[in-house]
Amino acid sequence: MFTKHDTSDYAPALPGIERRTLCHGSRMLMTEFRLRAGSVLPAHVHPHEQTGYLVSGRLRLRIGTEERELAPGDSWSIPGGVEHQATILSDSVALEVFSPVREDYLLVPILPAGDRRDLSNDTEPAPTRGAGLTSEVTDSQWPGSAIPGGAKRSENLAIDRAVEADAALLHELQRLAYRSEAELYDDWSIPPLTEPLAETERALAEQLVLKASVGGRIVGAVRGRLAADGTCHVGRLVVRPEAQGRGLGTQLMRTLEAGLPAARRFELFTGERSARNLHLYAKLGYRPFRTEPLSPRVTLVFLEKVRGA
Repeated sequence: MFTKHDTSDYAPALPGIERRTLCHGSRMLMTEFRLRAGSVLPAHVHPHEQTGYLVSGRLRLRIGTEERELAPGDSWSIPGGVEHQATILSDSVALEVFSPVREDYLLVPILPAGDRRDLSNDTEPAPTRGAGLTSEVTDSQWPGSAIPGGAKRSENLAIDRAVEADAALLHELQRLAYRSEAELYDDWSIPPLTEPLAETERALAEQLVLKASVGGRIVGAVRGRLAADGTCHVGRLVVRPEAQGRGLGTQLMRTLEAGLPAARRFELFTGERSARNLHLYAKLGYRPFRTEPLSPRVTLVFLEKVRGA
């Protein structure tokens, strides 16, 4: 595979950071990053091993607990599953190689081009990227649920309870899915983007976390935390951008509700300007009951659904 030089296909990754996938094989992918002085790559983690080379500029990179200031010609290696972050000190260009291939940098369809079939046999719309700004994990372990390990399966879709080994992939999916919410509100400090991997791991231990997979690839997820008063707090409903519009969000929500039969009430929240999220939740029977400011730019709308009402 050969790739000719082209500056027209850079994609925004974060404020001040653009990326361009150069080439990839079956096991690794090379990406070029253009980084503006003053921009920040927040602390994050992913399962991919990552090596990099600084072509120009200066940046400060933290890998785990070790931090270095890098100059042109310096390089680095980050094992999969290790938290890292960077502060861009001057306009920079960097090359990075990921293994295995980062599919979110390819954004290839999960079905053949032009195939927009409904993966869940449901005509409801799927949520927008991020599906709302949902609550943090706090307390109360979930009791036994009705999810036996494979809640729903069809020719294309499987919904199962996520396990500890899925943590890094779910964490990365969450960061990918919530970017559109951050762009909508011009706020990159929303909790889903700043949540550390440890919180994702804790959610897997304390809550019912469902994952939706197509061909073995995780394309969506949702969490449910059952409180002592019988309320299920729903959070982190996410669907990969290229898998939206096929009913996956609807199916995840319905499977979660069925998987927690002890829940008498369901509660969630989303941003007041997240119109498609609000539309989805309304069609699922959720009704707003209060609002609350999250930041100067984000106001949350809390919605509820009473089982059997």
